[in-house]
Amino acid sequence: MVDDYTRQFREAWGRVEQADLAGIPMPDHVLILGTGGGSATAATLLRTYLYDRSEVPIEICQAYQPPAYLRRTTLVVAVSYSGNTQETLQAYEQAAASGVSAVVITAGGELAARARSYGHPVIHVPGGTPPRMAIGYLFMALLGVFHKLGLAGNTGVELAEQLGELYAVLAEGARRWGTAMPVTDNEAKQLALALRGHIPVVYGLNPNTGAVAERWKRQFGENAKVMAFANLLPDAHHDEAVGWEMERELFGRFFFILLTDDQAPRVLQQRVAATVEVLRERAGGVRVVQARGRGRLARLFSLVHLGDYVSLYLALLRGIDPTPVPMIEHFKAVLSRS
Repeated sequence: MVDDYTRQFREAWGRVEQADLAGIPMPDHVLILGTGGGSATAATLLRTYLYDRSEVPIEICQAYQPPAYLRRTTLVVAVSYSGNTQETLQAYEQAAASGVSAVVITAGGELAARARSYGHPVIHVPGGTPPRMAIGYLFMALLGVFHKLGLAGNTGVELAEQLGELYAVLAEGARRWGTAMPVTDNEAKQLALALRGHIPVVYGLNPNTGAVAERWKRQFGENAKVMAFANLLPDAHHDEAVGWEMERELFGRFFFILLTDDQAPRVLQQRVAATVEVLRERAGGVRVVQARGRGRLARLFSLVHLGDYVSLYLALLRGIDPTPVPMIEHFKAVLSRS
């Protein structure tokens, strides 16, 4: 799947271009409903991409109910790959009943049926993929909604150029980090080997790469079946960094990955360098990973793509099939009995 991200991203954009959103009024803010490694991750990546582009506030709701500020000038975008996510269904039902404008992104399920009953437009994405690996479908559908409604803060020409670079960077990533590339020249395989026996801690820059750090953490959990943690810089320097003083025999289990971007403000790059200097004295390992590309879309997803490969290789090193998620299914079974 990761080898074929370019096709997934292209296909998703083609689908959203055909969507009819003419009846959606201009909102004064947007609330995205969605949870998990596919929907919520796509939403946080979109918010990062539009951080200094969109003048409309974007909030993300992963709860069973929408926030109290919901009003008729709100645009709700409900995202659930399966269409059966409990939290999203309940929040959408409450939001739709209040009379807000809404758009639904899904591969089907109950969410699509409810959207049709309310007369809300549905952007259908192809099913049959683990939701976390449908990131291209979900992100591009979200981006397309914002672009069609004039909320993406860029022209069609500018966005087309960024998409072209994104596709090229994804194709290059598949070549650089795919299974055919040997360990000696494969950053993803090297990092997976370094992580073996450690607990990953992923730091992203706020706002440049923070959403990607969260993506890496989620992928380590679902694909490699290992606990992982994520935080933001400079935020972590104000509290979490004090925990770096814990017993060295414990702290040595942690392997820190810093997702950086040379287009980030100089003060953030200085903080990365200082973080590396301090952690190398104590942690089990430290690695700085640099974004690739010129435009923000390419840079964001170059890091997403690499992280997906790393988590899959780590799963293989642990002798684990990355696809099934038995603990999630077990938890759902326990929850259904309560």
